[in-house]
Amino acid sequence: LKGISYGGTGCTQGSMRFSVPINSTRFVMAFGGYAASIGPGVSVIESRKNCQININLDYPMGYQYAVDGNTYSGYVSLEEGVSAIHKSIYYFSGYEQQGSTQSNFTGPYSAPYAVKDSIPDEQVWSPCGSSVPLNINNQVRISRASNSTGSGT
Repeated sequence: LKGISYGGTGCTQGSMRFSVPINSTRFVMAFGGYAASIGPGVSVIESRKNCQININLDYPMGYQYAVDGNTYSGYVSLEEGVSAIHKSIYYFSGYEQQGSTQSNFTGPYSAPYAVKDSIPDEQVWSPCGSSVPLNINNQVRISRASNSTGSGT
């Protein structure tokens, strides 16, 4: 791992921590304050948050790698008629191929969650012969599906 950069409405500078285990095949990113909200008195801007993550990996020439999946965890609290999604799009800089995952939540729901995303059908492989950043565009969105005054986080 050569470096990670990030930015967006859900991950301001200084809000992320990351660690790399000894085997270096996986790493952990933790974000503080990455939450979308909806409800009376809450600006519509707060209903969608995103984080663009750019990961620079160092790997030997002649090798490729792919993202197999990720585990996301957090807390969801939705009133009846309010729904939320957690979506991630994976791609390499300069290349069109993408893979994506999405988790859906429907209120009433109030609990912690841990979701293991898996993208084997659309695995996105790093380009052969060059080292370009892996990009993850991650977003959380909340909407009032059938409750115009409902709240959620």
